[in-house]
Amino acid sequence: TACTASCGDGWTTRSRQIQSHAHRGGETCHGNMREMKKCKGTGAACEAGGAVDCLLGDWGMWSTCDVNKMMYRDKSVLRAAENQGQPCAGETTQGQSCGLAPVDCRMSSWTGWGPCDRSCGEGQTRRQRQIE
Repeated sequence: TACTASCGDGWTTRSRQIQSHAHRGGETCHGNMREMKKCKGTGAACEAGGAVDCLLGDWGMWSTCDVNKMMYRDKSVLRAAENQGQPCAGETTQGQSCGLAPVDCRMSSWTGWGPCDRSCGEGQTRRQRQIE
């Protein structure tokens, strides 16, 4: 993408998609799906001299589920901070797992009650169940 700053320090990003997922024992893809690096804007805003605060856009659409069972979405920088304006605050990328079916907890049935631990007076008996 273009530098987020028209004046001063900003960011540029690049991203890529997996074109073909590994299967039948093939080599899996390695490396980042998204990279960011610093850049410097030298536009007309540098000459204007006024402080400009950062402005973030709304969250974008979620990406497709990748080979690592993750999907991502980004918030774009609509206007980068310039000339000592307030920098962007908060997350600009979110990730969450995908493609995994939820697994509910399951418990076995209770066992029968065991024998009392005392033959006379008050005692204890127990039963149990397992997490399956």
